[in-house]
Amino acid sequence: MTTVLSCNRSKTGKKGGATPKQAQVTNNHVKYQLEVQGVEENNTVSTANKFSLKIKKAEGKIEQGETKDLQVVVTTTGDAKVDGLNADKIISFTTIEPIEGAIVKEIQVVPGTLESEFKLELQHQGKNIAGAVQTVKVKPVVIGAFSLTVDKNTIHDGSTYFTISISATGAAGLKEAGLEELTLKIERDKGSYATINGISKGQLSFKQDADKLTIATDKKVATKQLTILPNKDQKATFKLTLLDKTGKPIPNAEQLIDWNDGIELEVTKLAYNVNQIEYQIKNKGAAPTAKVVLNWKPVERTTIKLDGSQQGNRTITLDASNGKEQKGSLPVAWDTDTDAKFEFELKLNEVGVYKKELPISQTRPKIEIALADPSVTTLVGEAQKNIKISFRALKQLSQEDLKSITLDYAGMHGVLVTSFKSEPVKGKNLHDLLNITSLANGATAELALTISNNNKSEVIFQDIKVKGSGNDDAHKIAQIHWKGEVKVKLGSKGNLMKFRGDEGKQISFNWTNESAFDLDKETLEKIKIKYSNLSAGASVNYAGQLIQNAKTTLWDILGTKLEAGQTVHQDMTIVPGTNLAVDFTLGLQGENIPVAEPTPIPVNWKAAEIKVKVEGYNSIGAVDLTKLLGNSGKQFPIRFTNASEIDLQETDLKKVVIELMDLPAGVILKLGEDIIESEKATLWDINPRVFSQGKSFDKTFTIEPRVLTSVGFTLELAGDNKERINQAVEVRWEQGKGEPEVKIVDANKKSPVYRNKKKLEFKLEFKLEFNNEGTANLDATALNNIKLQIEGAHQPVGITFKKGKKVESGVTTLADLFHNLKAGATKEVEFTMDPGLASNINFTIGLVNSSSLNTKRVVNWNKHVTMEFITPKKDGITFTTGTKGYLLELKNTGDEINSDDLMIKWTVDPGANFRLGDELVDEKGTQLTNVIKQKHKKPIHIGKEETVEILITSDNTLDKTESNVKIVVEHNGRKVAVRNLKWKRS
Repeated sequence: MTTVLSCNRSKTGKKGGATPKQAQVTNNHVKYQLEVQGVEENNTVSTANKFSLKIKKAEGKIEQGETKDLQVVVTTTGDAKVDGLNADKIISFTTIEPIEGAIVKEIQVVPGTLESEFKLELQHQGKNIAGAVQTVKVKPVVIGAFSLTVDKNTIHDGSTYFTISISATGAAGLKEAGLEELTLKIERDKGSYATINGISKGQLSFKQDADKLTIATDKKVATKQLTILPNKDQKATFKLTLLDKTGKPIPNAEQLIDWNDGIELEVTKLAYNVNQIEYQIKNKGAAPTAKVVLNWKPVERTTIKLDGSQQGNRTITLDASNGKEQKGSLPVAWDTDTDAKFEFELKLNEVGVYKKELPISQTRPKIEIALADPSVTTLVGEAQKNIKISFRALKQLSQEDLKSITLDYAGMHGVLVTSFKSEPVKGKNLHDLLNITSLANGATAELALTISNNNKSEVIFQDIKVKGSGNDDAHKIAQIHWKGEVKVKLGSKGNLMKFRGDEGKQISFNWTNESAFDLDKETLEKIKIKYSNLSAGASVNYAGQLIQNAKTTLWDILGTKLEAGQTVHQDMTIVPGTNLAVDFTLGLQGENIPVAEPTPIPVNWKAAEIKVKVEGYNSIGAVDLTKLLGNSGKQFPIRFTNASEIDLQETDLKKVVIELMDLPAGVILKLGEDIIESEKATLWDINPRVFSQGKSFDKTFTIEPRVLTSVGFTLELAGDNKERINQAVEVRWEQGKGEPEVKIVDANKKSPVYRNKKKLEFKLEFKLEFNNEGTANLDATALNNIKLQIEGAHQPVGITFKKGKKVESGVTTLADLFHNLKAGATKEVEFTMDPGLASNINFTIGLVNSSSLNTKRVVNWNKHVTMEFITPKKDGITFTTGTKGYLLELKNTGDEINSDDLMIKWTVDPGANFRLGDELVDEKGTQLTNVIKQKHKKPIHIGKEETVEILITSDNTLDKTESNVKIVVEHNGRKVAVRNLKWKRS
């Protein structure tokens, strides 16, 4: 029964009943209505002791945001209670979600021992509305009488549990003895098989331990959980009645349980579709999970099987993981039969809920696809990237048929493309791919395809088939597998057989991907680092990590993919342990994959030995330091040479100490202004920079003899220096007896190299300075005793001074050059030399009978040689040769030169054969004299701006029809003219 409360008016109906009363509240121009549902006549609460409140709008729907503004105030007369009512006696609707635009809330009532009433008043935003009052009556219960309630009367979600609660009105508290006198009667009103677990003969006694009620600590209520056993029922209704000790029903102690399994099945699809039965089953009910069984069997005898059997079943689970809906298929295996009829039945708890007979018949495809060579399904390397697919028509195919059939496949990484256009074929129709307009029944067409691996090392294509043929899966190619050849080249930086010292422990390797694809982590992990013959106790590290032989992978080393063609450098470190030398070979090892590797790279490291040589030496050559004389002799040059197998760093140079053995007391040795202290000064002190392997540096030391007229000592490089042959140098100096001390130096130039930089007329002149380092003035007589000496294999024709006077070696003296040379004075003399026809001059001019250490200077001159081809004027010219040949013109744009001083070489493509003049010239070359076009093969002088002619000839019978020709002219190994030409057969 439903009662509607209205603030406008109320009506009293006929005797014995009450017409609905309506309370209509207007607030903020919104009208709300309050209804009371689930009451009996005269607004009396039923024996279930519950009713519902419903609030709705007169017009429109209540939205979620409005529920917080609505409430019902309860005023109670009597001792009955609204269960859970707060201290303010207010029923709130804040948490209630509107259903179909209305608010509905169930109210549980606890009856008392007195006749009671509830006055219910609807409020909006806390404001009472006059007249919006409804009275609900509650019958009393007898003191001590028992009442029965359940936690849920309706179970429609598949759950099978519910709880009964027994309480006594007005009693001091429940007692176990009193409860044992009660019996729960259970009657199934609907359903055929469902029962309550543990119930025998429809009644439940609370006397047995397993059946006893659980009494709450406040002894106001006793509870027990019961379980529904559905058996084969999907729905059932149970009536629960509490009986007293006489077996009579207790008033207000009756409940009704309405249960169903929450499963509402719907078969939305069961149909045949090309070699498979497709199904779709859904649970539209509230149960979260349902297990159903799909059964099938043939209606008549057949050889066709579904999912591997003629008669079978499949269990299907419908739950939240698939949205309580399951799609699937049963593959059809055709045998000799081409059609059949199957009966399908869907069962739930062994009870059939759906049945259907389904006829099926095989669809004949229009075309058949296969590999032209069925044995070729696995391919390796770049050379095996091409396949052919064959298409055979199973009926006459028109142009429209071919356009409707497309090629399809599933692939990993790569794509299939046409061999002739490199166009992807997936999804393309056969009309375009095969370039045909029809295909007769039984006829075959082939398609050439190429595998494009997209820089991947491995490609798999599966289920290669046609779509739109009427039965796409009838014929297909199961799989094509292509695998690339992994080629990683191991290289090194420098000669790994010459690593020395701490610096040499760091070695650099190169890893080059010469595969035709990128190498990813999976591939690089299959390539292992392999070393052999590693010295015992030694190891090799990378980035602080130990390289484990045949275990450490290239991925461990690189940590990133190696792109095709990419080279990556990686340093490794030798950890020698206690070894003074470490040897091993490093290579690559492939696991289950072909790896192209060179011969393993040998590595040799040794603990470095410091070796520094010391000797008397200046820019001219070796100096005898045991014959130092006079003031000039106090300064002497020493050359230091790094004879170690490594560059010497600061730490190395500080280990080499200068020791001055037998140096007289009071004598000081200086380097510049610095005093050299024996056994304290190091090589780093006198030359603070890295000392490269094989390099030298020169230093000039000064002896301060004090009062001594002669000094002798040995300068030795001690400390960690392991040099044994040239470890020390002996130094002997004497004041002398007034011998001349004249030194010779270059004037105005730091290096005695003379070249023509103007490319014009050049005068071969040079200047020298003569300096008296002694303390005595030198007159003509003294100077006449010091002679000039000329030495060397490449001397000029003549050397002159003072307006053409000729210098004669061993004859000309300093007195011929100037009349006197005072102590400390310097005089400059200009010389002129005649090179004659020579293109290079190199000689030494020195002094005889001078005690100075600097008595020689080197003079070096090179002719300025430049040539150019003026015919043809540029590279790339194409020429032909026959009996007359092809004429080249070579012009001298530099100094006059002898043709014998020039070499001519050429290179041609293999198989070609030419002549320059009468010479068959190769890469080694011949003198230019031999190929110049002239009558007599003798050297000629080629003046500046003059030209010579060279004839190229061939017999025109070569196998080649064209060839590249490169002609080079050289002077002293330097290219002075080059021309690149192309020859074609005439």
